[in-house]
Parts: sequence; structure tokens; C-alpha cells
Amino acid sequence: MFNLEQALVWIIPTAFVIGGLVVGLLFELIVFKFMLRLVTGTKWKWDDIVIMSFKRAFTVWFLCIGAYMALLSVEIDPDVSKLIESILVAVATFMATLVLAKIVAGFISIAVQKAEGRLPTASLLSNVIKLIIIAVGVVFILQNIGISITPLITALGIGGLATALALQDTLGNLFSGFQIIASRQVRVGDYVQLDSGEVGYVTDIKWRNTTIRDFTDNLIIIPNSKMAQAVVTNFSLPRKNLWSEVLVGVAYDSDLEHVERVCSEVAHEVFDEVVGKKMISEPKIHFLEFGDSSINLRIRIQVPQFNDRMAVQTTYIKRLHKRFGTEGIEIPFPIRTVQMKQTKREE
Repeated sequence: MFNLEQALVWIIPTAFVIGGLVVGLLFELIVFKFMLRLVTGTKWKWDDIVIMSFKRAFTVWFLCIGAYMALLSVEIDPDVSKLIESILVAVATFMATLVLAKIVAGFISIAVQKAEGRLPTASLLSNVIKLIIIAVGVVFILQNIGISITPLITALGIGGLATALALQDTLGNLFSGFQIIASRQVRVGDYVQLDSGEVGYVTDIKWRNTTIRDFTDNLIIIPNSKMAQAVVTNFSLPRKNLWSEVLVGVAYDSDLEHVERVCSEVAHEVFDEVVGKKMISEPKIHFLEFGDSSINLRIRIQVPQFNDRMAVQTTYIKRLHKRFGTEGIEIPFPIRTVQMKQTKREE
């Protein structure tokens, strides 16, 4: 037989739980999205990180509040009530720990980006910061719910040696990743070439590996331990500016002052076209030698980064060839004079 009083006992706490969930979802859909739009238009990134760190947190917190109100609205065993209350506090505290970890990791990422010239930072550093904060939060939660962490620390100490042996390769890659980041000789965003032949941009330094994006947009995944031991040519250090070099020869009867002036003018035109800004420094034009059939010279153009090197060089060769034709400057073919010595036949 249906008992209305017993039904009301469970309807009210259920309504609190559902109400907390609905309020949390509405807060996310309305208030959170409004705050997100508000900070998106600002020039600072700090506020974006703070707001995005609270994503899904309000729903969990309002749900915990609703569950706590439901707990107060019913009469149950005090021990069970205390246990449920501890679980709700632990869930809310853990969510707050996650929010704090995201904020701190985001702030550190921004600070590193500014220090390294607005480059993306290695995810290893952010992940380690998050892990430390979450670990501290978990210890705080365990202490609050009455669980002693001393036996846990003892167990971890006993099992630490076995874990280190089992995860020897993983730990080696982890510490190698820290070594790569701390040395600052290979950074995220640098254009590097390894002695094993891999070449491309460093996109991330993770727990186990370093990822490099090559010119075909494929990712090359290299274990951190091998990356730390490799012979690396870093084209982005000590500075990103590089020299693009073109060799050419002109005829012996050319006006070398005119040749030098034309080469310089074409260099400025190509730099403006390809790079889209003023030239970093004046092109370096050097006459190298009197060749077999031409006077050889070298034109060096400084480009902002390695990615601009081939584009500038290719465009410069095409423009210089066309301009030489217009100016009447000859690029001679190789010429060799061969003398044939004839011998008399014996009669």
C-alpha cells in the first residue's frame, strides 16, 4: 500500500540533489558562459586561465551542496551521515584542488612563454606542477576524513625500489625531460637537427618523449633519454636570425658596381615580398674569385627564422635571374678552350 509519508521522506532529499544539479548546470550555461565572453575580449590571458579553470567545477559544487541539504533533510544513522558528509567534503575539496592546479599551471605557462619569447611551453613542466598540487590536495583530504597517511608513506617507501626498477626506462625519460628543459639548449619552438637525421620544429617535451614536427607536418617522436644524448644542431640558438646564401657568377666584362647595386635592390624587394617587413640588416655581397669563365660572388641575406630561409633563397634566385636579363648582366656558361695537338703520320 502506498505510504505518502514515506514517499515524502525520499522526495524532499531527491529534490535537493536534483535541484543542486540543475542549478549547477544553469550556472555553467548562463553565468559561466557570460563570464567567459567577458574575459575573452580582454588583452590579458590571466583572466582567461582563471575562468576556464572553473569549468565543470560549479556543477560539482552545487551538486555537493544539494546532496548536503538532502542529508540534513533526512534522519539516518549518525555514522552513515558522517561518512556521507566526509565524502561530499572530499569531492568538493578535490575539485577545488583541480581548479587551483589548473590556475597555477596556466600562470606558470604564461610566465615561461613570456620569458622564452612567446613560444609554447613544454607540457612536462605544467603536468608536474599539476601533479604536485593534486598530491598535496589528496593528502589534505585524507587527513580531513581521518585516514592516516603514515602507513601509506611507509608502503610507498617499501615499494619505491621495486617501482623504480620496473619503471626504469620511464623514470629515465622523465628525468631526461627535466634535463632538456633545465639546460635551455633545446626549447619548444626551436628548429633542430639531430645527428641521426631527424629535422624539424620542437613542438613539445612530454613525460616520456620529445615531439618534432618536420617539413611534411609529420610528428617525429623521440624518447627523452635519446634526445638528451643526441648531438643536436639548434638553428634557433643563440638567435633565430639566419643567413640565406646565394652563389652566382657574372661575365668578366660586367660593371661590378652595377652588379652589386642590382643584387642589393633585388634582395630588399624579395625580403619585403616573402617576409613582409623591413630587412633586418643590409645584404652582404662579396666577390669571391676569378673563376674559369666568370667572376663569382656570394649574396647573403639575413632572415628572421629558419622557415624563411628556403623561401627567400628560391624567390631571390628567380628575381635576380630576371633582373640580370633586364639589366643586361650576363651569367656566362662554363667555357673551356681545348687545344688539339696533331702529330704527323709516318710515311
